[in-house]
Amino acid sequence: MATDCRRRNRVEELVDNKGNIHESNADLLELSTNYFNSLFSSKGVGDLSLILERIEPCITQLMNKDLEKNFTYEEVCLALKEMGPLKASGEDGLGVIFYQLFWHIMGKDVADFCIETLCGLHNMADINNTRIVLIPKVSSPRYMTQFRPISLCNILYKIISKMLVNRLQKILHLCIDEAQTAFVPGRLITDNIIVAYELLHSMKRKRVGSKGSFALKLDMSKAYDRVEWGFVQAILQRMGSSDKWVENVMRCVSSVSYSVVMNGEVGNLFFPSRGLRQGDPISPYLFLIFSKGLSTLLRMAASRYALNRFRVNRHGPRIAHLFFADDSLIYGDATIFGAFAINDTLEVYAQYTGQEINFDKSGIFFSSNVEQNKREEVCRVLGVDRSNKLEKYLGLPSMVGRNKRRAFKELKEKLTRRVSSWSSRLLSMGGREVLIRAVLQVISLYTMNCFLLPSFVCKDLEAVIARFWWQKKVGRKDLYWCEWKELSVPKEKGGMGFRDFSKFNIALLANQGWRVMENLSSLIARVLRAKYFNGSNFMEASLGTNPSLVWKNIWCEKGLLSSGLKWRIGSETSVSIWQDYWLPENDQQLIATDKVAGMDWVSDLILQNPNRWNNDIIYSIFAKEEVDQIVSIPLPTINQADKIVWFKESSGIYSVKSGYKLLLDPPNINVNEQKLFKQIGV
Repeated sequence: MATDCRRRNRVEELVDNKGNIHESNADLLELSTNYFNSLFSSKGVGDLSLILERIEPCITQLMNKDLEKNFTYEEVCLALKEMGPLKASGEDGLGVIFYQLFWHIMGKDVADFCIETLCGLHNMADINNTRIVLIPKVSSPRYMTQFRPISLCNILYKIISKMLVNRLQKILHLCIDEAQTAFVPGRLITDNIIVAYELLHSMKRKRVGSKGSFALKLDMSKAYDRVEWGFVQAILQRMGSSDKWVENVMRCVSSVSYSVVMNGEVGNLFFPSRGLRQGDPISPYLFLIFSKGLSTLLRMAASRYALNRFRVNRHGPRIAHLFFADDSLIYGDATIFGAFAINDTLEVYAQYTGQEINFDKSGIFFSSNVEQNKREEVCRVLGVDRSNKLEKYLGLPSMVGRNKRRAFKELKEKLTRRVSSWSSRLLSMGGREVLIRAVLQVISLYTMNCFLLPSFVCKDLEAVIARFWWQKKVGRKDLYWCEWKELSVPKEKGGMGFRDFSKFNIALLANQGWRVMENLSSLIARVLRAKYFNGSNFMEASLGTNPSLVWKNIWCEKGLLSSGLKWRIGSETSVSIWQDYWLPENDQQLIATDKVAGMDWVSDLILQNPNRWNNDIIYSIFAKEEVDQIVSIPLPTINQADKIVWFKESSGIYSVKSGYKLLLDPPNINVNEQKLFKQIGV
């Protein structure tokens, strides 16, 4: 199988930029090395003062103190623990799992080396030789642009890089614009997808008014590879980073050397002067910092040209752009003036940062009140093909119409392609189980975080996996010993514990509702609240008139949330004694005692200074089992508001796992059926 895989992935020929065809492996190596050497060569940056002076310092002296304090053995261990054990190794061939398994033998030496390197006692370049492997973007690639370069870094270097990342993550949310959701703790990639969907939905509904808007999705050509190191360093310094911290970060970036791997052979070493590696733990975070340049320029343009940033309605936040790493969605006025303002901004950004925008692959979407001639004028100024509609954003459909099967057909196609590349004949049932859990069940998760898949789509996905599970030989019709709903029963109940796609989809969407409810200051919560429940809260929100598909999907799963919510009592409570769930037992339980006149709120049962239960009233009103529960509730010693909690988790925070478990109502499988599962090897 490995030999067959190598044969299929072998690059037979490449065409250079002059149209010449190269076939020998030596020529292929030389061509690829020259290509990346040119790509990773700095073109220089312009005068950065225009951008830097508008970036507000955000890193305080206290933050710097935490960033540059001495590294510890525990930080090395944590960095290694958080790395995937089966991630590809670097040129030494020693993977993460090697270090994890034999840490008890060599851990102290490795930790000492990493800490000493960060202290400047060892040359970072000695462990920063990186192999570039090429992942084809298309079948049978013939041009270098049809490959995605992945950097295989040495594990020792990756441990050091991950140590820096772990420190940077603690302050990143304070330094990165809310329009950027990738890799920032507390934010999810799906936040921007949902916000973008709501904005496009509002643009589509905007049929009146003289001012129209457009949404421009930018395609950055080789975004990571064109990052200028000087620009990253300048922004880090402007943000307020200490010299010691900047030096450590830039040593990771600038000490790298590359060699390209082509058909199993390694090319000559070369030294870059720009670019971030896809495969280096710190690269995504540095790109977020790098993106502050574009974010700053867009804010400057909005202020300078008095541009109307788009909002869903008059209550919603004004949004000029949304970022996810190197994906950008920019909103502007659908006028000649607005188009020139955005175009000038992007030209300045490209000039100062070395980035190149591929307008041929960029897409644009207009609000419904923009006339056809204005659309053509805006597209001409921006250099965007009018036929390039904004059909997808971050890999998901930006708009979903009535034909749901067409909108989500790619999910089944991806699943089918993946299964067809595996040979069922050569896999045991245990091997198939691993592939189903680790690969097939995961493919659709990204989509299910935003959309409620129709039942027929879920059944199609389950059918593909079931066929792979039961099939003994390709092309032969095999016997299905049980239905998918029985396979999705938890193992302790006699099933296989495979996911019920529909129920897991509901649990994922309920998590979006929980996040909106818990963090009202987030961008996604402010957009949804302005559009659907302004002046109310998520659990009391109505569906509204003409809602978007995303809001429908999230709103419909309030039922799951409501079945697991309770009040955690604060010091000045406004929780109803009789109508709210607040008793601490593991079920939603209302007070069974008959209502007493004049006693409406839990606060009526609390004495203050200090906060304590009024035992005389409690014992005189409630039944003994209720009394025991009430007096067991701890009261805060400081002023603290009531808090809604998810009582299925001890932390009080909703989790997809507990939500899915609550949804499962597995059928009772008798002893004979359990024996059958064991007999057929599952």
